[in-house]
Amino acid sequence: MAPKRKSKNTKTLKLLDYKALVLNDVLCPICRSILIEPVTLPCNHVFCSACFDGTMESANLEGEKERKLINYELWKVIENQFPQQVQNKLNGVDENLEEEPQIIVSYPGEIRKEYEVQKQKEDEEVKKRRAEEDKASEELIRKLKDQEDYERAAKEEKLKLDEQIAKKLAKRAS
Repeated sequence: MAPKRKSKNTKTLKLLDYKALVLNDVLCPICRSILIEPVTLPCNHVFCSACFDGTMESANLEGEKERKLINYELWKVIENQFPQQVQNKLNGVDENLEEEPQIIVSYPGEIRKEYEVQKQKEDEEVKKRRAEEDKASEELIRKLKDQEDYERAAKEEKLKLDEQIAKKLAKRAS
């Protein structure tokens, strides 16, 4: 069963542990490069300060020009963990980093659940085959017993006839 595809939404860093960040976690969804002075919106979406300001200006939205929207804690972590990418962007080198696609083969427990379903089907099939084999065996045993009973009855009948013939012959001979 294939996993559901998620739509590409703007990146949020609400629940991410800053110590465990990877490069994909700190890419700006607008410029596709590393976040420089990240702005974290109240909805937890994160953008470069320059990208955010540019978007605000092009959308003719008025907002405070103060830098209090910059997430300084995240900015320090990015500067420490990705110094080369930060320096390249500050020097004007456009890396246009691409997000590595996250391939999810299965979700936790999904393979076990699928295995258990298949195992249950297999067990049911085995039980069904055994029941059919048992039924066929019982039928064969019954037929063999009926045949043995018939042959025994035929032998007994022949033995009785032979005894009667022997008695008649013995009477005639005496």
